[in-house]
Parts: sequence; C-alpha cells; structure tokens
Amino acid sequence: MNPTAFQEISHAGPQLATIVRVLGVFSATVGLIGLLVFEVRYRRSLTTTVSKLLLFTLLFVIPLFSVTMANYFVFEDTHRVSACASCHVMRPIVEDMQDLSSQTLAARHFKNRWIAEDQCYGCHKDYGLQGDFKAKMDGMRHLLKYTTRTYPRVIAFQKPFNTQNCLGCHAGVLSFERIESHQMVRPLLQTSRISCLNCHGRPHPAVDRTIVVND
Repeated sequence: MNPTAFQEISHAGPQLATIVRVLGVFSATVGLIGLLVFEVRYRRSLTTTVSKLLLFTLLFVIPLFSVTMANYFVFEDTHRVSACASCHVMRPIVEDMQDLSSQTLAARHFKNRWIAEDQCYGCHKDYGLQGDFKAKMDGMRHLLKYTTRTYPRVIAFQKPFNTQNCLGCHAGVLSFERIESHQMVRPLLQTSRISCLNCHGRPHPAVDRTIVVND
C-alpha cells in the first residue's frame, strides 16, 4: 500500500465540516439534557409561558438545529476522499487512486494534481448524495445496503458516466481543444453518447481487484 493512502491534500484553515459536526453533537446533547431537566423540574408547571417556550425549544428548535447541522456535515464531508475511504468496499479504489505507480485514470489525475483536492467528488459530483434528487435517493440506497451488508461483493458503476464531469474541467483548455479528435467527437461527448474512457483507459482497477474479502 502506498504511504500516501487515505491522505488527502489538506485544506487551509479549520475544517468547517468538523466545526458543524461539533455544533450538531453539542446541540443534540444539550437538547437531551434539557429534556431530562424539564421532566424533573418543569413538568408540573407546563401552564406557564416560560415552561411552554422551553418545551417548544427542546422539542422543535434544538432538534431542527441538530438535524440541519448533521445534514450540512454529511453533504460537506462527502466531498472528501476520506469519506469514500471510510467504506471498506471502496478502499481498493482509493488505494489505487493514491498509488503513485498506478496508471488508472483516477491515479493519474491524483498524482499529477489535475484535481487539487476532493478528487472523488471532482469526478462524481453528480452522483450519490451530491447529485440531483434521484442521485440522492441512490446515495441513500447505497448507504442502506452498506449498513445492512446487502451490497454486492463487486463494485460496479450502474449507469453511463456523465462526460460533462470531464468537460467541466477540460473544455476550453488549450491542451484539450487543440486535439482534432476531441473536436470530432465533441457532440457525442457533450451528450455522453461516447465516453472519454474509450481513449483514455480504465478509471479504476479492474473489477476483480475490488472484490470485498471481509464482509
């Protein structure tokens, strides 16, 4: 395993996602403790305005704040490579990407810093929890399968890759635009009728290298 595995380019300054996570956990803890205190001290005085406001805050305001913080943390944290690596079924993919000797497309993008940070998200930003409503539903389905251990033993992409993810970085760049073959297939690329992988090789290891051995 390459020594850079599971390490990503660090962001400057404090991680906002971490701060949000701490705030979410803190607010949830305060809410639970507050409910216990309310049960002991204010339950019999629910007729007062103060007690009603306190109960409303404990039952609705604080939980809403905690849920908001939790959702923000999930969507921010899933940008990071470490979030992908946290699922052991994805670790071979991340290890290969961070392997300096690998020649897969993802590894070449990583070691050449063609994508400076959040490399997984850079190519899959329309997929899973980061994409549209359908993609979010797929992401939740994947999370459920992972949690219940009902995922398939081999990781496989279930739909055609959206080449707009590639064009979002490469289109307009001189090194891309000056290649004649790119211009010839441009209409096909823009509608994902042809894949960049047809010419540029496999994005990740062969399927047999991603088999889960420790279910």
